[in-house]
Amino acid sequence: TRENAETVDVPDFYRFLQRCFRNRRKTLLNNVGTAENTERLWQVFESGHINPKIRAEQMTLDQFLLFYRHLGPESAI
Repeated sequence: TRENAETVDVPDFYRFLQRCFRNRRKTLLNNVGTAENTERLWQVFESGHINPKIRAEQMTLDQFLLFYRHLGPESAI
């Protein structure tokens, strides 16, 4: 995990995490999903074998990194 974390833009990743935790009791899909990235989100759920109803507080660091890398820098906005 530490190796994975060192290859990301930390301020960008922090903004992404803030979006993930924006609304309590909302799923990750509801917090970071947009009309433009919904399809990519579903692909990450499937490829990572992650429940689409997962909430940010249930995720591991590796799962956050997986989503961040697949969604790209615009996910932090």
